[in-house]
Amino acid sequence: MSSIRNALDRFLQGTCDHFSWHLPAPLGPGGRLMMKLLFSHVSIEEDQLALIRNLPDNAAIVYITKHKSRLERLFFHFYTHRHGLPCPETAFYYRSYLWQPVRRLLRIMLAHIVYFRRHFKQPDPFAGGYIARQMAAGHPVMLSLVESNEFYRRYVQSQTDPLRFLVELEKHLERPIWLVPQLMFYSTRPVSSLSAPLVGSDPRPSLVRKLWKLILNPEKILVEISEPINLQRFLIKVGREDKTVDAQAMVLRHRLLSQITRHRQSITGPILKPAEEIKQHLLTNERLRAFMKSWARRRNMSIPQVQREALQYVEEIAAKPNPLVVKFGMAAVRWMLDNMFEGVDFNQEGFNAVRRASRNGPLILIPCHKSHVDYLVISYLMHHNNLPCPHTFAGANLAFWPMGPVFRRVGAFFVRRSFTGAVFYAKVFSEYIHMLLGQGFNIEVFIEGTRSRNGKLLLPKLGMLSILLTAIQNGACRHVTFVPIYIGYDRVPEVGAYLQEAEGGKKEPESFWQMLRARRVLKKRFGKIYIKFCEPIALKDLENEYGAPVPDMRAKDIRALTRDLGDRVLRAIDRHTVVTPQALVSAAVLNSAHKVISREQIDFNMDTFMRHMEAMNVAHAETLMVDQRHAATHILNGFVQSKFLRPVSKEGAPGREGHYHLTIGKRPALEYYKNSGIGPFVPAAMTSLAILARDAFQFASTDLYDRYRFLQTLFQNEFAAGNGAAMDTRIRKTIKAFMADAILVPHPKLPDTYNLTSEGFRKLKCFAGFMAPFLESYWIVLTYFQETDNPSEDGAVRLKQIQQLGVKCYKRQEVVRKEALSKINYLNAVDFYLKSDIKKSDNAAALKETVETLRAYMKHLPL
Repeated sequence: MSSIRNALDRFLQGTCDHFSWHLPAPLGPGGRLMMKLLFSHVSIEEDQLALIRNLPDNAAIVYITKHKSRLERLFFHFYTHRHGLPCPETAFYYRSYLWQPVRRLLRIMLAHIVYFRRHFKQPDPFAGGYIARQMAAGHPVMLSLVESNEFYRRYVQSQTDPLRFLVELEKHLERPIWLVPQLMFYSTRPVSSLSAPLVGSDPRPSLVRKLWKLILNPEKILVEISEPINLQRFLIKVGREDKTVDAQAMVLRHRLLSQITRHRQSITGPILKPAEEIKQHLLTNERLRAFMKSWARRRNMSIPQVQREALQYVEEIAAKPNPLVVKFGMAAVRWMLDNMFEGVDFNQEGFNAVRRASRNGPLILIPCHKSHVDYLVISYLMHHNNLPCPHTFAGANLAFWPMGPVFRRVGAFFVRRSFTGAVFYAKVFSEYIHMLLGQGFNIEVFIEGTRSRNGKLLLPKLGMLSILLTAIQNGACRHVTFVPIYIGYDRVPEVGAYLQEAEGGKKEPESFWQMLRARRVLKKRFGKIYIKFCEPIALKDLENEYGAPVPDMRAKDIRALTRDLGDRVLRAIDRHTVVTPQALVSAAVLNSAHKVISREQIDFNMDTFMRHMEAMNVAHAETLMVDQRHAATHILNGFVQSKFLRPVSKEGAPGREGHYHLTIGKRPALEYYKNSGIGPFVPAAMTSLAILARDAFQFASTDLYDRYRFLQTLFQNEFAAGNGAAMDTRIRKTIKAFMADAILVPHPKLPDTYNLTSEGFRKLKCFAGFMAPFLESYWIVLTYFQETDNPSEDGAVRLKQIQQLGVKCYKRQEVVRKEALSKINYLNAVDFYLKSDIKKSDNAAALKETVETLRAYMKHLPL
C-alpha cells in the first residue's frame, strides 16, 4: 500500500491542488490548433495591449469580464499567451475538462478522490489557499461578475464570492492587485428602445451566433481593455476603514459593472429611441411643462395650443439616428474621401486619448469649421474607429430636401442661426440638449459657429457652449469631456464660393439644385485632410480650477467659465494647426506686392518660414519634411495649372531659375490658403513689425511691448489665439526663435538687448508680410471714419461706402494688395472701431493718430 501511496503522491506531485479551473498554457497540439482556427483572425489594437504591458512587474493581475462565457474565457487565454502577456490560467468557477491534457485530467480526478477520502468533502480552491498561493506567486487569474446561477451559488450554497475574497486577500498580499476589465463586442450596433426590453441594453449573442461571427467575420469582432484598477487605491478611496468587507466587495462590484457598462456604451452609444418616444420624453418633462404653463398664461393661449407649438419645434430640431442609414452614409463618405481626397492624416495618439475620455461620459467634440466635409469626416473617423457618431449641431439651412432627412438619420439636429425673439423655441432646444447629455450621447458643435470664409480661425461663438453648460448645471450629467479638434485641408472644395462672399457677393442658400450643380466637385482632387485631436478638457478639471461644481455655480460664474472654455478651445486648436504646402507656398508668393516674383525669392521665404516652424515646434505636413523643394515645385505647378501664376522668362539672367507672374485677381484665393496656416506665424509677424517700427538695429525686448500690445489690441477680432496668453512670453519665445535663425544676435554686454543682422532685416520683412492685408484693410476702415463726418448707422450702407473707398485707395496705390479689399476684414475692423476707446473718446485726434500709426507700419511691409 505504501508503494501505491508513494506512486500516487509522485503522480499528484505531492499536492491535491489540481483543479479544473486551471487551464495550462500552452495547450496541447489539438487545443492550440482549434484555438488558432477560432481566434487567430481576431485583432487587438496595440494601445489596448499596452494597458496590460504597462502594469507593474510585481502586479497580481485579475482579468474581469461582465458575463460568464466559456468561449471568451478561451479567447482571453489564447490572446494573452499569444501576445506574450500574463496568461490567466486560472479562472474562478470555470470548469474546463475538454481542453485539459489527458495527464492533467487524470490528476484532477485523482486529486478530488484522494481529498474526498481524507476530508469527506470536495476541495475548495479558496479555502484551501490554492488561489492565494497562485496570486502570491504572480500568476494571473480571471473572474466573471455575472452568471446565471450566481445568486444560488453565493447565497444558497454559500460559496465564496470572488470579489470578497480579493478584498480580504489584498490586506496581506505583498503584491499589488490590479483588476483589468475586458470586453468583447460581436456587434457595435446600438440597441434601440424597442428591442431593449427583449435583449437588454447589453445584448448577449447565442453561442451559435458567436461561432458564426468568429468563423465568417472575425475582423468585425472588437476586443477592448478597460482602464485597470489598483484595488488598494480603490479601497482607500471609498473608505475601507468605514465599511465591512461585504460592503467593500459590493462597492467594488458596482464600480466594475458601471465601468464596463460605460465602456460598452462609449462604443455602441446609448439606446436609440424612436421619434415619438423622444417627443413624449421632452413634452412631458417637468421643466418644460412648467414653462409651457407659464407661457400659456403670458400669451393667453390654451395648453393644447402651446403643446402643439412645442411639438412643431421638436420636429424642427430633433435628429432621428438610424443605424442602417449611418452604415450606408459612412460608406458614401468613404467613397467621397477616396475619390476627392488623398487620405485623412490624423493623430492616432490624440484619438486614443479621446477614446479613453469617452469612457467617463459624453464627449463634446469642438472642431474648427472650414468646409461641409468637416462633420462628415469627423463622423466617419468616429464610426470607423468604433466610436458612436456624434449628434451634430447643424444650421437650419441644411434641412433642405432630400439631404435634411438623411442628415437627421446620421445624427444631425438643426438649430436656427439666431434665437432672438424665439424664447419658446430656445427653451425647447435647451431641453433637447439636456436630454441628449442625460442619455449619454456625444455632441459635436463648431466653436466658430459657421465656416471660415477667409481660412483663419474665427472668434468663438459662445451661445452653444452656454447652452451645454446650462444643461450640465441643471443636472443633465456630471462627467463631460470637451475635445478641441483642428481640421485643415490642402484645398477646400468651397473656396470659390467663399471668395465670392469675401468680395461682397451674396451667399447662395443650400438647396437640392445647388447640390446637383456641385456634383462636378466630386470629379476633382483636393489633396489631404489634416485632423488633430487636441488634449481633452475634462469638466471635473475645470471645476477643480474654479473651486466649485458647475451645478453650484452662479450665472456670472457660468458666463466666465463659458468665455474661458471658448478661449481654451481656440488656443488648443491654434496650437495644433498643421501648416500645409499650399499655405506655405501661398505665404511665400504673397509676401511680395509685385506682380512678378522669382523662384529664388519664393525658396528664400519658404526656408525662413520652415526654420521658424522648426524652432517653434509647429506641426506641418509630412511632404514638407520629406522634400521641401519638391513639395514647393508641385504646388507651384498646380498654381500654374489653376492660372494663379504664369511662368515668365527673365531676360539677361541666364542660368537663373524662372520667375512667376501673379494673376492679381487670384491673390484673394492664395490669401485664403495663406490664412489657413497663419496662426503659428502671428507672434513672429507682430514681433517683426514691432522691431521694424523702431527704425533701429539695436533694441531691448521691453522696447517692443507697447507696439506689440497695439497690434494685438488692433487685431483682437482677427487672431483669437492671442487672447489669454502672456504677451512678454510670446515675444521672448519669438526672439529666441529669431536668434536660432541668426535674425537677431544678443548684445555682448547689455542684458536682454539684441542686434538685428542685415540678413535678419530681410527675414523680418518676410514675417511682417503676414499682417499686410489686415493692416491695409484696417487703414481703409479707419480712414473712412476719419474722413466721413456722419457715418451711416445702417451697416449695409456703411459697408458699401467702405468698399467703394477701398477700391479708390487701391487704384491710387495707397493700398497695394487686392486681398486687403475683403468684406470680412472690413466688418471686423468696423466692429473694432465701434467698440474701441477711439470711438468712445470721440476724439478726432486719437483716430488721426491711429490712422497715422497704421500708415507708419505699412511702410515697413515688403513690396
